[in-house]
Amino acid sequence: MPILLTAALLVVPSYLLLVRSLRWRRYNAIHREFIGRDPHSLTTEEAQRVMQTVTMWDMPGLSVYSLSFALFKTYAIPSISKILAATKELSSAELVSKRYADTEILVASMVHCPVAGNYPFSETSTKNGKTEDCQDPRAMIALARLNFLHSHYPIKNDDHVYTLSMFVLEPPRWAARYGWRSWSLLERTSIFILWKEIGHRMGIKGIPETLDELEAWSLAYEQEYMVPAETNALVAKYTVDELLHSVPTFLGIKAAAEKIVVCALEERVRIAMKQPAQPEWLKTLTHYLLLTSGPFQRYLCFPRRTPESRVPVPLSPSTSSPFTPSQFSHKLFSVDKNGVHRMHPNQFRAKPWYKPAGAQWMDRLKTMVGWYDCVPGPEWASSGYRLEEIGPIEKASLAHEQIMREAERLQGYPVTGIWSLDGRKGA
Repeated sequence: MPILLTAALLVVPSYLLLVRSLRWRRYNAIHREFIGRDPHSLTTEEAQRVMQTVTMWDMPGLSVYSLSFALFKTYAIPSISKILAATKELSSAELVSKRYADTEILVASMVHCPVAGNYPFSETSTKNGKTEDCQDPRAMIALARLNFLHSHYPIKNDDHVYTLSMFVLEPPRWAARYGWRSWSLLERTSIFILWKEIGHRMGIKGIPETLDELEAWSLAYEQEYMVPAETNALVAKYTVDELLHSVPTFLGIKAAAEKIVVCALEERVRIAMKQPAQPEWLKTLTHYLLLTSGPFQRYLCFPRRTPESRVPVPLSPSTSSPFTPSQFSHKLFSVDKNGVHRMHPNQFRAKPWYKPAGAQWMDRLKTMVGWYDCVPGPEWASSGYRLEEIGPIEKASLAHEQIMREAERLQGYPVTGIWSLDGRKGA
């Protein structure tokens, strides 16, 4: 037998076995931890840790796409799209891109930062024989800011429930269709527990008590209220334009991408958004193209070595932070020209909101090749963001004290240090 063939017969099976062993390691570890537990008995903190294992480690990219489509799907409800269309946030590409960036930051802060408001660190942060906690109140500051922004609009309670249902139901649905594995009952229940708690802290009433009840309620709501409307089509157009902003127009590439987006929509959503029907062959092609990534990751790709999130999260869901409490908050911040500590997201879109203005040659190169529309600068808030300022530009300076009081109420203790208004220029 030739040497190369012999080597291949040894290396290929060994590689596949190693991928199989490593790829399921985190899944197995988190499920062993809760073996024998009724998933519905998990605390919010436990549920968040389970959910983070799948959304930050096992399939972060698919989770982001599914949440994007979940939010997109809510625009097929006329009472939701009418409110969005009436705001001025869709009047330009710049404002649409900022709204998208702000939404990603708020959602990621709520689900990837600890709902308890602190990280329990390990031996690296032990003082006087006791393990310290490190404050990270971003989840509740983000939630308080979101509540403030929502308070300016006449949003129906049932529309809140429907939007929440999309955040619970769509990630597992996308994983079942296109992921390298499906979500387990433990994981599906965990995302329900987390978002139900977030919903309660948002003041949403009438959230169904179980995951099955939420799914049934959501389907019934779609059947009654997801109907065609011009505002649905308008908001959908602005959103698709933002999602495909960097796709080139030559050779009809962007037009083809727009058709593929429509193919990915459920039929009821497509009709409600007044999008044109696509050929069956294109829908089939789109479906199978989306299917390819799952088996490729499952059998051929090693798992991630680090968690992925839109916002900086120094603590993985299942290990200790590499930083001590005294270092923790400083690792997340940069300081602007006024001495205010600000944060930057980990990823950026074509319009680089909150991207630092450093490394100009690389930014200019990315702009030349179309990765960015423009070089990061002050007009794109390159100094970074504060959660209490997130949202429409005209509301950036409003209600900071109110938001901090609300965040303190939600988490049950004061916001201190660099996170606070008094301390944001400190340390």
